[in-house]
Amino acid sequence: MKSLTVRYLQTLINKISVAEIMIKIAIMDLTESLNKCNTNVLTCKISELNVGVPYQVRKFEKFVNQFGEGVAAYLSSTGDEGERKVYVPKRFHGALSNSVIENYNSDNGNDDKIYLEYRGLRKPRGFDVVFKKADEVYYENESGAQAQYYYG
Repeated sequence: MKSLTVRYLQTLINKISVAEIMIKIAIMDLTESLNKCNTNVLTCKISELNVGVPYQVRKFEKFVNQFGEGVAAYLSSTGDEGERKVYVPKRFHGALSNSVIENYNSDNGNDDKIYLEYRGLRKPRGFDVVFKKADEVYYENESGAQAQYYYG
């Protein structure tokens, strides 16, 4: 009887160890899966963008939240800044239908992207935001000459 109890306890201990190992593996898998979801896209307010800097719009995305329908723009990184997601002001939503967004996002190898430029605050309450075509995206370099932004 005593050997049966010892064997039973050893079996139970082995099962607990296997269960603990399985839990640890499951947690590691979950951690890995969650970290793969981290795309390093920073969600920010339009007012947090640099004034006068055109950001290439990589894609648009429609969403619904507690405030209603909205549109987000995913902006390519510019140098030291990472990729960003900003919420497009409502006045632009009418021009961004589902078909327009699908066409823009699919782009089929077309490099014709548009750029979002934040120009500061507008009175009474709003953001001065403009969209530009690639050939309109220039800045003044150190010598005062016009240069085109490059997004690599």
